[in-house]
Amino acid sequence: MSEVVSFSTLERYTCCDSKVQVSKTVSLNKSYVAPPKIVTGICGLEVGKDHNLRVKAYTDNVDTKSFTSHIDTWSDTAFYSGTTNHLVLKPGNLDYQTGEWCICEGPNFRHGAGAVNSRRINFERPFATPPKVITFLKYLDMGSRSDTATRVKIYPTEIDAKGFTLHVDSWMESTVFGVIAAWVAYPEDKDNVYSGTAYIRDTRPGTSYGLKNHGEIKFPKATFYEAPTVFVGINWIDSMSTANVRFKAYVDNVTAKGMTWHVDSPEDTKTYDVGLTYLAFN
Repeated sequence: MSEVVSFSTLERYTCCDSKVQVSKTVSLNKSYVAPPKIVTGICGLEVGKDHNLRVKAYTDNVDTKSFTSHIDTWSDTAFYSGTTNHLVLKPGNLDYQTGEWCICEGPNFRHGAGAVNSRRINFERPFATPPKVITFLKYLDMGSRSDTATRVKIYPTEIDAKGFTLHVDSWMESTVFGVIAAWVAYPEDKDNVYSGTAYIRDTRPGTSYGLKNHGEIKFPKATFYEAPTVFVGINWIDSMSTANVRFKAYVDNVTAKGMTWHVDSPEDTKTYDVGLTYLAFN
């Protein structure tokens, strides 16, 4: 592992402009001997309420010094802003395995209101013991009506040395047309690494909504000798469609002992819950 790089569409346009495709060439913090692997996750969105939520985050043109970060939408979606985190894995790093699962099509894909989907993921190289696994969103195509909500969650279960089961669920009247769930797995006994999840509902009832949500994360003793680098992604969204879907997840106050997580939403947004997944390392 080497670094985390972020990209926001607000670096290119103001939030008052609805855009279909936004991209930027992102410089890496150092040069590599070969192109690194880039793992991408969404950590912030602002999308209009009157049409489906459609967003895709991805990278291309990866070389030893830079890559191009994209955040796209399509059809009639009113996309105002998006933020992504990119986890950069240095060439030859075999401790970490990554992948993604698209549930956009296929005979086993369940869509419509309250659809649940799952798939067994097999590691390319088995681990010695069951690894740690984190999951996060990089593509969403969700139905939207003024009387419904955007509800989706992704999570791993049945983790063993050879693989795990990846779940993509919606519930109640929410409609999923497509999701790409990304994942990272690493040895459970790896030094100087800590991962986990945090949710708005940890700080207040899930039947209410608020503007500023935060909590403290304490690292296990002696995990880090200095402030770690932190990757943040999103694994859960529960937001009413009577207002724009608007949130941003991030961490600050990062030290060797812990950090503060945040999920912020503007005052006209009705966000019941957002889940963030984090990976801290140095």
